[in-house]
Amino acid sequence: MSRPLTVASVIEKNKVVSDTAFLVLLDISVIDPNTAALIEKVYIAQNDENVVFNGNVYAQANFNINFTQNKDEEPTVSLAIQDQTGVIAAKMDAYAGGAGFGVTMTIVNSARLDEPPEMQETFTVTGASVSNYVATFVLGSESLLGLRWPPTNQFRDRCRYRYKSGKCAYTGSMPSCDYTYDGANGCKAHGNELNYGGFRGLRPLNIS
Repeated sequence: MSRPLTVASVIEKNKVVSDTAFLVLLDISVIDPNTAALIEKVYIAQNDENVVFNGNVYAQANFNINFTQNKDEEPTVSLAIQDQTGVIAAKMDAYAGGAGFGVTMTIVNSARLDEPPEMQETFTVTGASVSNYVATFVLGSESLLGLRWPPTNQFRDRCRYRYKSGKCAYTGSMPSCDYTYDGANGCKAHGNELNYGGFRGLRPLNIS
């Protein structure tokens, strides 16, 4: 049986009452089917205002995502985007109707936009249509090339745990952390070096 869509799980999690919101960001890669070249990217956020994440401005937008996964079948995703200005429709018209475009869904916490995303998965558009100012994409299975492995980045000099999370385990009174091991505001300064989430055994590659 196919692996459950992790993006779907995170969106379901967002329905639980919380003091912060999980936002869905879309990176739509406009691909020229004749050359397979990336023409541009369109960044939109399911939000009532623009969102800045990872150096990109995601324009406020309205879209719906529906996930379907039947037993012994690959998961499918349908994405319906309100396109009142016709911007997305124009790009679809210019490049084979949108088939072959790439879509990366990123889930971020609105209170932690300066930290890594909660989840991220990449799909390919297998079918597309436009009607009544709504652009609809049918997304195929998530691309294995878009999945990160290992699932987290590994750094020698930066802790991967969110400050005061369960894995960080710090419960003291210091209000912030710089995510280093022995920096002025790092794990050692907090007396929390045993829970440091970096990989101090890593050594830099000496490439000449």
